[in-house]
Amino acid sequence: MSAKAVQRPTEYQRTALTKEALLEAANTLFAERGVEKTTIREINNLAGQKNNSALQYHFGSKEGLIEALHLHHYGEELECRSKLAEEIFGSGEKPNARMVATFMVRPPLMLLKSNQGYRQWATRFGHVLAERGAAMYQEINADVSADTVRIGQNLLLALPDMPKEILLYRLDQAIRFLALQSSVLAKNEAQLRGAYGALLEAMLIDTITGMFEADISGDTTKYLEQLNAEWQA
Repeated sequence: MSAKAVQRPTEYQRTALTKEALLEAANTLFAERGVEKTTIREINNLAGQKNNSALQYHFGSKEGLIEALHLHHYGEELECRSKLAEEIFGSGEKPNARMVATFMVRPPLMLLKSNQGYRQWATRFGHVLAERGAAMYQEINADVSADTVRIGQNLLLALPDMPKEILLYRLDQAIRFLALQSSVLAKNEAQLRGAYGALLEAMLIDTITGMFEADISGDTTKYLEQLNAEWQA
């Protein structure tokens, strides 16, 4: 009786495996050495690619590969949030700011604890998201529709008396703050475990809830009106 022939991967499967290898290699090298000090040749070599143009063929450039990394790890966050959505918002209870903050905080912390690739990405690029905010995902054409509904719309429902422009500004600041914290925590994953890790999560949720719910100061109102008047002039 002859042994079954080993099924060879299809062209699509080979392409997917090559891209995955290149992304993993780049993530590792970027976390260890930084983006500027990592060459395309080194990424190809670590990914086991004999063709030195493999990265350019699949991603166009180092910048294209970095965008693909952002999309990949944002997709992991979306998957985590999708699994949490029913638990947090599925009771039929009116959304509140703490629910939204919990929905934002838990996925990156879960990934930091369980996913080495995500930790490497957060180590190197968390500060980039902190600098650019939610606009970073718009710049790389990420599909943010799920987050727009689950975070943005639930936040508006939670705080209906808060002016929308102030609430959205606070949301952007919360995204930046959480990205910066993730970048720091990614460098010491042990902090995320045990009672100390639970405390960190609770305090981050408290902080972001406070960012959303804080009273609007007279100074904020005054300078916002001044800025709007300048824009309309």
